[in-house]
Amino acid sequence: MLKDLQQNWDELGRRDPLWAVLTDPAKRGNRWIPEEFFDTGRREVAEVLASIQSLGLAIPKLRALDFGCGVGRLTQALAPHFESVTGIDIAASMLELARGYNRFGSRCTYILNESSDLRVLSDDVFDFVYSNYTLQHMKPGYAKCYLREFVRVLRPGGITVFQMPCATVVTPRERVRAALPPRVLRLYRRARHGAGASGPVMENYVLPREVVEQVLTDSGAQVVHVRHNPRHDRRWVSLIYYAMKPAHP
Repeated sequence: MLKDLQQNWDELGRRDPLWAVLTDPAKRGNRWIPEEFFDTGRREVAEVLASIQSLGLAIPKLRALDFGCGVGRLTQALAPHFESVTGIDIAASMLELARGYNRFGSRCTYILNESSDLRVLSDDVFDFVYSNYTLQHMKPGYAKCYLREFVRVLRPGGITVFQMPCATVVTPRERVRAALPPRVLRLYRRARHGAGASGPVMENYVLPREVVEQVLTDSGAQVVHVRHNPRHDRRWVSLIYYAMKPAHP
């Protein structure tokens, strides 16, 4: 249920928020230095915008949406490039921190979304929708719904770029995990992540490439580029999708 997802991430936001957003093993236990953490966002956004330009695409620099914004790592990085940026997230604890980290005043706003869609946002309002390391943490049905919403909230001619794993790399350890009963697997994951038997668990899912592309196409978007994400966890095959909402004729 979506409520379970919300409670899980709200708890992660209270325990170790920066690590929950960017899971560098060396930074676990609130070891991220905020300036270093936000600098990763600035580098990432610069690379993404450069990659869009390299594809011969252009984005009006008016409004951008950061889906699954967490504490604002990417929202803050997008703000210098757009007139206004909106960060949206399911976890109130994350958004409270994001507002505290905001350095761009009213140009950068944050919204709590507790729905399986983006009904809090109007049609055709964003020039750019970006999401990284977010869709993979929710069940595929929710991820597909949000992808449709990305297209709906884009202006004609707007672009969405997002990351999603398409497959799991099956290692001997993963084979053992797959054979475990669900209850035992949940206890193992909780113990491994140091949260105790009742603590939050960071779940991960995949969506095959053909499914993602079909959802985008059925929603009226044009997939213009797909590339592998070499920086993702080696346990997954991760892709970055570039899709455009065609301009009206």
